[in-house]
Amino acid sequence: MKDKYIDATVVMGTYNGELFLKKQIESILSQTLIPKEILVVDDGSTDNTRKILKEYAKNTDIEFRLIFRKKNIGYIKNFIDGINRSRYDLIFLSDQDDEWLPKKVEYTVGFFDRVPDCVVLHSNTNIIDSQGCIISKNAQKYIKSKKISMTTLLKKVNYPGMALALRKSAIISKLNQWCLDNIELPTHDWTICFLGVINNGFYITDEVLTLRRFTGNNVALKLERPLLLSGTENRINGIVLYEKYYNLVNDVQNKYNTYYINIQGYLQNAKLRKTYLGNYSFHLWQKNFRNILYYPSIKSYFTDGILISKWKK
Repeated sequence: MKDKYIDATVVMGTYNGELFLKKQIESILSQTLIPKEILVVDDGSTDNTRKILKEYAKNTDIEFRLIFRKKNIGYIKNFIDGINRSRYDLIFLSDQDDEWLPKKVEYTVGFFDRVPDCVVLHSNTNIIDSQGCIISKNAQKYIKSKKISMTTLLKKVNYPGMALALRKSAIISKLNQWCLDNIELPTHDWTICFLGVINNGFYITDEVLTLRRFTGNNVALKLERPLLLSGTENRINGIVLYEKYYNLVNDVQNKYNTYYINIQGYLQNAKLRKTYLGNYSFHLWQKNFRNILYYPSIKSYFTDGILISKWKK
């Protein structure tokens, strides 16, 4: 059965995840191709998470490494530390409460083989509830497999890490340098995608490989829920979220004297959007059509206008 195992590491981040942890681990161990290493970085769990992990570590044939932290360091640093500790170049990131479809690893390995310049791959997902029932299909709205450009990356910020696979050797040097230089990272997953674009090798695939569980407590899923017409305050909060990613690009370009894109255009447009939304200024909104290229989408521009009209005092 040697051909059933692949030189790859699963880096799993855990924190008080006892409820669905077993299902996630079982879905990894049930893959048609199984990674030789599961590295779990636990960020100070106080429930039964560590007990569950120890049981699996004793009863699995593959390398099952456990890192138990005494103090919580936050999910960004937790995952980056896990990536650094991995023994294999091919890495799959994993949360504690999702489920992998049986051919996730096999498909991903095949993709990297077919597309030699791919260094980061993000796959499509379906969202499931606590009972495992699908509540949203094609959550990423991917239509086909393709390489992502810097412009496209900046127009979409939700690339959840649980659907990421990467080549450690391609991104780890810059990732560690940014951490040493105190570059503020908004999230670990979008940062990895950014590094993939810098290396001209960030791809997406429309293939659904992971079931992402919505428990009601998922911070990332809450941030990604559609804002629609729920008020200018929520809209502004969404713009602030995008600004964090723009600032990462801006900091990297300034710090290392490099250039990837006119990030100032995106930052200035975000500032203008917050101004006209905060002041309910229909005139400023109309005038800002000239900056349409810096919006996440044309739809987002017109939704701003609708919000101003609806909530104007």
